[in-house]
Amino acid sequence: MSDQGDATRHAAFSEKDVDQGGKALMLENGGEGDDLDVGLFSTRKPKHAMAGLSSGAKNVGKGVVAGVAAAVTLPYLGAQQEGAVGFAKGVGAGLVGLVALPVGGIATGAYQVGRGLFYTPEAIMENNEAKEWDAEKREWYTYDLNEEAARVLGQSEEDFVKKQNEAMEGKEGQKPVSVPGARHVKETEYYDLLGVEPTATAAQIKKGYYLKAKKNHPDKNPNDPKAHERFQEIGAAYQVLSDPAMREKYDKHGKEGMGDVPVMDSSAFFMMIFGSEKFDYYVGELQLATMLTMSQDENASDEENMDKLFSKSPIMEFRQKQREVQCAVNLAKTLESYINESAANPGVPCDHPEFRKIVAAEAAELSSTPFGGTLLGVVGYVYQEQAEAELGFKHSVGAGLGLTGVKRRGHVIANKYRVAKSAYQTYKTAKQMQKAEEAKLKDKDKEGDAEQETTDKHMEEEEAAMMGFLGMIETLWNLSVIDVESTLRKVCRKLFRDASVSTEMRVERAKALFLMGEIFQSKGLSAEEGIGAFTDQLKEQMQAAKVAAQYQEEQQQKEQQKQHAASTGSTPTPPPQAPQNRYARKELEEMKPSELRTILVQRGVDTRDCLEKNDFIEKILKT
Repeated sequence: MSDQGDATRHAAFSEKDVDQGGKALMLENGGEGDDLDVGLFSTRKPKHAMAGLSSGAKNVGKGVVAGVAAAVTLPYLGAQQEGAVGFAKGVGAGLVGLVALPVGGIATGAYQVGRGLFYTPEAIMENNEAKEWDAEKREWYTYDLNEEAARVLGQSEEDFVKKQNEAMEGKEGQKPVSVPGARHVKETEYYDLLGVEPTATAAQIKKGYYLKAKKNHPDKNPNDPKAHERFQEIGAAYQVLSDPAMREKYDKHGKEGMGDVPVMDSSAFFMMIFGSEKFDYYVGELQLATMLTMSQDENASDEENMDKLFSKSPIMEFRQKQREVQCAVNLAKTLESYINESAANPGVPCDHPEFRKIVAAEAAELSSTPFGGTLLGVVGYVYQEQAEAELGFKHSVGAGLGLTGVKRRGHVIANKYRVAKSAYQTYKTAKQMQKAEEAKLKDKDKEGDAEQETTDKHMEEEEAAMMGFLGMIETLWNLSVIDVESTLRKVCRKLFRDASVSTEMRVERAKALFLMGEIFQSKGLSAEEGIGAFTDQLKEQMQAAKVAAQYQEEQQQKEQQKQHAASTGSTPTPPPQAPQNRYARKELEEMKPSELRTILVQRGVDTRDCLEKNDFIEKILKT
């Protein structure tokens, strides 16, 4: 009886003190806000019938699982402690648990379902008044964007971490940090560019690249003529140090030992991984990038860090909340132009030319790269989707009947399927490459392989590597789409529930957002187009790398011939020189930078100081 009384008092405490202790309890339970386990079963106030049904079903499930577990484990534990007598006691207690726990789950489940039904009319009424549900306090409240912005954006991450540590003090032990051993390298230039030590782990190198590249991004330094050059150098350093084989080669031979092989354009590479600085205003910092700047164990493996990325870390949640609020504030500011034009022409249909002009110019700038155009299409889609849902019958009959919500759920499922599919394809390709490498090592000592067969195998390996890399790109992209869409839906909801403005202004925001989404989508690219354009760019750069490698090999052969001639006193026979094509400036201007670079490499001209397309053209005309 006392145990039952304790459980009742425990449940009562939860309901009574959740307002005061909600935040601390949330942290203890990993950030879950929809359902708090008190003892075994949840008794928190449900939002509405569906929430009550969900909570009730969980209670029933917990009761059944706990009952079966008790019936199985208690006899075993009893036998360990008291032998046969303990086993008999355990069987009895287990049978009691097998009956009582499911009954308790059913009882509390029915209670939660009943409460959900009871609170449904309140939920409908409060939702119609544009109120929001506080998952911590379990109550409805009037949302104010300005108030939330002052509260959330006014708190620094340092203050949040300090409060978090105070709340969790003494509950978790510190994980010892291992110190990596010394690493001997010929030079440290690339490590210095990323601001890391030669002993840096893969996670530290990634973090260093992100911080340095973001600080030196040309978009952030428009008046610095050397910003682009620094950005390219940082990108080159990361691409070498992030590849274990290339890093080992650099450590042994330094920068000179890497040859003059061109690496991927740093702007495209940065955009591929982190998104453009220009998009920060609309979508904030992508979670894939946030992972690299979190206060985490940098000596952990990539797999452990990925687990942290997708776990409900309080710091991640804090950053995500700030991201959503900041994006909502930014978007509200952008939509003001539309609202001002409407206010200047009350009762008169307005085409909003000024707003269209501003948004079109912004869209043109954001879509200047393949990945930028693709991300712009995603942003535009969510804006239109959310505006339709908010306007309802004011937009269309289908939106009023809730078809937009059905379409959204199908869209989300399709996105998750694409992530799973691309991840599986990448894994499959990686396994094939691993098997091919193992077979290659087995055949390493065998003689008599035909030259053509060797060439064919090399081409197959290159193709497999390309497919694996593109699969990784597609997976990263699909993950980022889910991240961006989820964030923007919450951003839009903040604008539509903001009680700091009138209902009429919220309707105007929805109309403006639909128009903005329409313009963004018209300028954006599909995922297939964006990834396809990036693939073409990558293939061009790989071709240029091949040409450069061939040139480097020829130069090494010439040097060897010179050394041989010097040692024997003979004169080396110069190889036949191919006729050098002459190009007109107009002809060169129509070529891609990668094609111009290939011409210079074939002529034996150093291209490392060529930053812009015109630099390549001028060098070709002079040689």
